[in-house]
Amino acid sequence: MFRAFKGVLKSVVPAGAKQWLKSKLYPSAASTSPFSIRLSERGIEVRLQDRTLLQAPSDIRGDVEAIFSDTQCCLEPLAIYEAGLKGNGVLFDIGAHVGVISILFAKAAPGNRAVAFEPSPALNLRAQELFKLNGVIEQASVEPCALGETPGRTTMLVDPVGGFVQIKRFEHSMHGAPREIDLEVETVDRMAARLSLRPTTLKIDVEGYELEVLKGAARVLSADRPVVFLELHLDYLEARGIQPSAVLEELFTRIWLQESARRSA
Repeated sequence: MFRAFKGVLKSVVPAGAKQWLKSKLYPSAASTSPFSIRLSERGIEVRLQDRTLLQAPSDIRGDVEAIFSDTQCCLEPLAIYEAGLKGNGVLFDIGAHVGVISILFAKAAPGNRAVAFEPSPALNLRAQELFKLNGVIEQASVEPCALGETPGRTTMLVDPVGGFVQIKRFEHSMHGAPREIDLEVETVDRMAARLSLRPTTLKIDVEGYELEVLKGAARVLSADRPVVFLELHLDYLEARGIQPSAVLEELFTRIWLQESARRSA
C-alpha cells in the first residue's frame, strides 16, 4: 500500500513542490530565493531570471517581499509557476488575497486560466487592479465569494488593516477589532461546473477553513486529480477543534479512491 501511495504522490506533486518538501525536511538544503525584486516606474516588479512575472504598486511591497524574498515562502509560488509552464492549465486560487499567485500562473503560459476566489471586498478589488496592471485580464478573473463545504451564506470577520477574512478571530492574527461581514459561500465542485472548468491546480490558503474547502471539492479531487498546494494553519485548526490529520485524510482519500479506480479499470 505504501508503495502505491508513494506512486500517487509522485504523479500529482510537481518538481517545485518536491523541492519545497525537501527544504522543510532538510532546512540546510534551502537555497536563496530565485526571484529578484526591484523598483520600476510603476512601483515594483518581480523577476525570475530575465522575465518579469509581476508588477505591483509600492504600497504592497511588504506583502510582495514576504512572498518572494523569503527562501521558504518563495518555493510555493515557484512550484505553482512551474506547474503552469505545462500550458493549458486551470488554477483555482482559493484565498487569493490580491491575486499574486493567479498572475504568476497566468503568465506561465498563454493558454492558462486562473480564477481567484477572495471574499474580502478590499482584496478582490485590488486583485482586479493587479490583473489589469499585469495584462492578464483575459486569463485571470475574480470570484468574490468564500469556498466551503456547502453553498449558502455565512458570517465571517474582516481584519480592519489587512482586509483579510477569517472564520473567527484567532489569537495574534488581526491588527485591530474586526468587523463582521455577510458572505456568499460556494463549493469548488459547484464553481467548477458553473464556470465549465476542470482545475489542474488548486492553491488553498484559507486561514483554518481548509477542511470545509476540501469537503466541497470532493468531485474535483477524485475526478480531475489536480495538483494541490495546501497551506495548513495548524494553530487555527487547533483553535477550531480540528485535527490536521482530518484535513489530510480528506485530501488523500479522494486521491487514493481515484487512483484505486484507475488501477482496477
